[in-house]
Amino acid sequence: MQSHLPKLALFVVPALAIGAAFACSSDPAPPAEGPNALDSGSTPIEDAGAPTPDQNAPTEASTAGLVPDPTAPARVTQFDADMAKAICDQLANCCNPGDYEKYFGQFMQKPFELAAPPAPAACASTLASTLGKLHQKWGAWAVRGSVRFDDTKGAACIASVKAATCGETSLTAALFDEKCQGVRRNEVFTKLTPLGTSCQTGDSTFYGDCDPNLGFCSDKKVCTAWRKTGESCGTYLQADASPEAGLTLLFCEPDHQCDNSTLRAPGKCTGPSIDSKLGDRCDALTGPLQICTKGTYCGPTGTCEATKADGASCQGDSECASLHTGTCAGPTFATRVCGGPVFCGGK
Repeated sequence: MQSHLPKLALFVVPALAIGAAFACSSDPAPPAEGPNALDSGSTPIEDAGAPTPDQNAPTEASTAGLVPDPTAPARVTQFDADMAKAICDQLANCCNPGDYEKYFGQFMQKPFELAAPPAPAACASTLASTLGKLHQKWGAWAVRGSVRFDDTKGAACIASVKAATCGETSLTAALFDEKCQGVRRNEVFTKLTPLGTSCQTGDSTFYGDCDPNLGFCSDKKVCTAWRKTGESCGTYLQADASPEAGLTLLFCEPDHQCDNSTLRAPGKCTGPSIDSKLGDRCDALTGPLQICTKGTYCGPTGTCEATKADGASCQGDSECASLHTGTCAGPTFATRVCGGPVFCGGK
């Protein structure tokens, strides 16, 4: 079931609805969220769809054209500390205890896994360490030259948080700006490794340090082009492979879907996504992604319905015209209505 909710800036696969509603980006749905995930079914392999040999083999000049930046890790550490302080100052200024807990809820999952929101006095130090679990990996890659850290854009991102006013149109936008806090479209950390070149993973994404505009880091640890419509895709084992032998990773280009992939066989990429308007279908399990256009949401009948005005009953934020975190609110699930409080709207 599709909705027009924007996606969480920090993570590849959002784990909390709170994060999905916070993000301020039109970034397409990552392939790992959909049918590229493992399927326990089993069908004969007709087309293994593995990358061609030149895609699998790391190039001899695996760092050719990349510019090493040996001082990046220290500068990234300072960026994390400054960003964390700016965010925590704003959380203290604009957020009630419930909103504070919601903000940190996004970090109670991999690769962060906080056990609980920190005490306010420990907010900045805890958040700096938490951001470091992602950014320090990128800083280390900048030493190789496969990631570029932009100090000027980093400073601008921190300034935007400091200057934000309470509420969703300013502070929420700054806290989850894809250009500052995101993964694929982050402009502070730019991933540069070209296709056919050896790549590194371990930052919770499926493209590692590969240029995400071009492709992903394959199971062979080589930057590989996104699979296009009609090409084989999936996360699967070869017919004669055991789980210990590893998986073949073939991801469709962003905003496409991988249909009918199983644990033993690839599927086929379908797409690109289509805009579903009021009354159109939005619940297809195969074929191009059907994304309800602005002002509509995918309703229980599987068609796009008009978003609801404040005071109307609802079950989720995506149903409401006044879309913000917690806009569908009430004392119980059965009594929720649109028009709940704005996230971090001021004390």
